[in-house]
Amino acid sequence: VLMGKEFAKIFFVSPGQMANLGLRRCDKCEVLRPALAVDPSNCRRAASKDNFFAFAGRMVANKGILELPYIYAEAARRTGAGLVVAGRFHDSATERAFAREVRRLGLDGVRLTGWLSKEELYWLLSRAKALLYPSYSDSFSFVILESLACGTPVVAYDIPGPRSVYGGLPAVRFVREFDRRAMAEEAVRLAALGDDEYSALVRDERVLSFLKEHSSWDVVAERFAERIIALGRKRCASGAF
Repeated sequence: VLMGKEFAKIFFVSPGQMANLGLRRCDKCEVLRPALAVDPSNCRRAASKDNFFAFAGRMVANKGILELPYIYAEAARRTGAGLVVAGRFHDSATERAFAREVRRLGLDGVRLTGWLSKEELYWLLSRAKALLYPSYSDSFSFVILESLACGTPVVAYDIPGPRSVYGGLPAVRFVREFDRRAMAEEAVRLAALGDDEYSALVRDERVLSFLKEHSSWDVVAERFAERIIALGRKRCASGAF
């Protein structure tokens, strides 16, 4: 929020985002909560899971798209599961590099869907065993929220943004950044869960409470508006306008 030539307040979507920028002690900084939302009425959950893992997001290097073939190769060897990749490549060099590694590793179970509508994406996520998300650049990670809302657990790299949002939720498994084998192992563990164990994981009270808090864009807008109004009142009272 800019007042004149100086910032009166800087809003962030997660504590990790603020820390990444070295602003942990910034007295003008504030984390919005909830900062993002998914309407649960849009997330139709499949009655059962199919035997595949999913990736969804921007298909660029810093979202881990080039890590994915190596992670999936190990997980597929132990589970026989497929991999469905939803999204579009942002440049041809990354697309060629991904295709080259898929061929080199002999991965026959990889399917690229291209761009999907939200309805199509949520249906895909709801049927996946787990979302594999080896991103090493994220402030919040909206796709993790979407996956949880669709009843699908997530394996992600342990980076500050997502960790500060989803840490403590049993349906989000964090592994050391760039540890491809650890991510594959977590994916295998999730795929091996029985129906009751799997249901208990995604319906854990902590997960459901988190989803309820992040279920309304109206609430996101209202909370943001409240902060702007409070800031304006404070500035008026101080004679700053």
